[in-house]
Amino acid sequence: MPVRIGVVLFVLAIGGAATWWKRSDQFKYGCAEVIFGAIGSGAVISYVKVDNLFTPMVGLISSVCVASRGFNNVLDGMPEEMRRTQKKERRAMEDVRREEEEWLEP
Repeated sequence: MPVRIGVVLFVLAIGGAATWWKRSDQFKYGCAEVIFGAIGSGAVISYVKVDNLFTPMVGLISSVCVASRGFNNVLDGMPEEMRRTQKKERRAMEDVRREEEEWLEP
C-alpha cells in the first residue's frame, strides 16, 4: 500500500511539473510530447504478442493520442515561440549596433 501511495504522489508531482512546463513554454512541451508518443509506440510495439493484441492496441492508441496532443501544442505554442525568437534577434541586433557605435566613436 505505501508503494502505491508513493507512485500516486510521484505521478501527481510529475503531472504538476508538466503543467507548469506547458504553461511556460507550450511549443517545447508539445515537441517533447510528440517525441514521447513516438517512443511510447516503439516500446509498445516491441511487446506485441499474437495471442493478445488488445493491450498493445490500447498502448498504440494512447501513443497516437499523446502525439496528436503534442502536435496541437506545437501549433498553439508556435506564435509565442516566434515572438521569443524575434525578441532575441532584436536584442542581438541592438547589441551589435551599440558595439558598432562604440567602436566608431573617436
